[in-house]
Order: sequence, then structure tokens, then C-alpha cells
Amino acid sequence: MSALFYIQVDSDGNPVGNPVMAENISELLGGPVTPEAAITLNYVPIDENAPTLTYSQTCRYIGWSKKEDGTFSMDYEITNFTQEEVLDRLIRARRLFELANSDWTQTLDAPLTAEAKAEWATYRQALRDLPSTFANATCPEDITWPLRPGEPAPVPPQ
Repeated sequence: MSALFYIQVDSDGNPVGNPVMAENISELLGGPVTPEAAITLNYVPIDENAPTLTYSQTCRYIGWSKKEDGTFSMDYEITNFTQEEVLDRLIRARRLFELANSDWTQTLDAPLTAEAKAEWATYRQALRDLPSTFANATCPEDITWPLRPGEPAPVPPQ
């Protein structure tokens, strides 16, 4: 696969100008961009070394740089979330959605029996307890979501 960005270099291998998208070079070349074809115009690929992140990280592109070996790469800044921020991302948004969708079950005129209303109240409390129940969760698979009243248990994969 060809790089998405290239940088023009002078005869000493130093960058000239700013990175250029491969599709712009393809117009100059009149065809597909390969590192071999780009070098005819003094362009070299910029390695797109985007980091692999966990659920407790995010990154942002901060620029590109020339490495000691003469190659170029894109540079990223990684930010690590606190455990509280991880729980926000893993639990709180969905939990808020589930609570909002079940608010009606706790109204005085909800068309539910007292027993059904109590089941929904238990479900809603389990949702509220998720951040403390799974306080050390680091990925979605760490969390077991409570089932809505009457919802069948998921069938495990075979």
C-alpha cells in the first residue's frame, strides 16, 4: 500500500515545504503513486505510524519529523485517561440512555403491575451501580450489562 502523504526533499535529503497528499502527486505523475514513482519528483513517503491505542487512551496528530535514519514519520501525542474518564466512555453514556428510556416505568401512571414496576426499579438501580460495580473496567468486555425486565439472556457464541 502506498503512503497517503509525501514530503519533497532536496539533494541532501532535507525536507522542502510541507507534506503533500499522494493524490496530488498522482496528478503530477499522471498515474498511481508509488515510492519509486514519487522519488522521480524528489518526494519520499511519510510513514503513517499511527499508534495502537487502548480504551484508556486517545491521540492527536502533532506533525511530522525526519528520523535519524533519514526517513520521515507522522508524530502523535498520546493522552492517557484517568479511570474515571475510562468509565465515562465505557459506561456512563449508554447508562444514561438506558435510564432515560426506562424513566416511564417509574411514573405513577405507568401501565405496569407493582411487581413489574419493582423489577424495572431493580434494573435501574443496577444501571446506576455499574460505575462502582465495574470500577476497574478497561474495555467493554469487562462490563456485564443488566438485562431489562423480560429481556432474554444473550446466547453465548459456540
